Amino acid sequence: MNNKKTYEYIAFDLDGTLYDAMPFLYNSYKEAIEELIVNYNIDIKNPTKDEILNEIGNPVGIIMENLFPNLSNEYTYKLGELIMDKILIYIENGSGILYDGVYDTIKKFASSNINLLLASNGRDLYIKSILNYYGLRKYFKNIISIDDKNFFNKSDILKSYISLYNINPETLLMVGDKSNDELAAQNVNCDFMWCIFGHGKNENIKYLKYKINHFNEILDLIL
Repeated sequence: MNNKKTYEYIAFDLDGTLYDAMPFLYNSYKEAIEELIVNYNIDIKNPTKDEILNEIGNPVGIIMENLFPNLSNEYTYKLGELIMDKILIYIENGSGILYDGVYDTIKKFASSNINLLLASNGRDLYIKSILNYYGLRKYFKNIISIDDKNFFNKSDILKSYISLYNINPETLLMVGDKSNDELAAQNVNCDFMWCIFGHGKNENIKYLKYKINHFNEILDLIL
């Protein structure tokens, strides 16, 4: 007898869940900062790898505010655009890591009756560049990003999906690795699956229905 809960929608986080950008994030920031200094002759400190890691999963506005609190709005914007340019180059060069089992697992879900959504605090260009590079975009029903409606957080994204498709939260599963994923699921009253292999392995996650050590474990729990 199959006692598995049936979901109609699964919303996936990106960083630390499907993909790891840490191999190039530090260099992206470092190169962008160096370019900003050369172009505008300003004094700015490069964040450490740990400081950048701690910000993964936050909306870009919060990241920039936390890492560069003394930078003016003008230079914050310029730096943000430079960082994104560097990141996109690294993505297109294959410098990031798609976690083992992601492609095959997503493909199997897409061939089922479950609709796949993307719920990331990353910018639209960043999200779609990664999905396009790995041939994953076609498997997702929709991709709503922070950029689309100037959302403030991941909860806003989930609420938008729920409204757009008239989703019963009981039939929605949020899959992510950090506390902001947990909070988003909690805010819309849907189930949460914690990917403890991601960037939030040391976080105190309590609101969860499942936890997985490897991405493809989700198949045995859901399908």
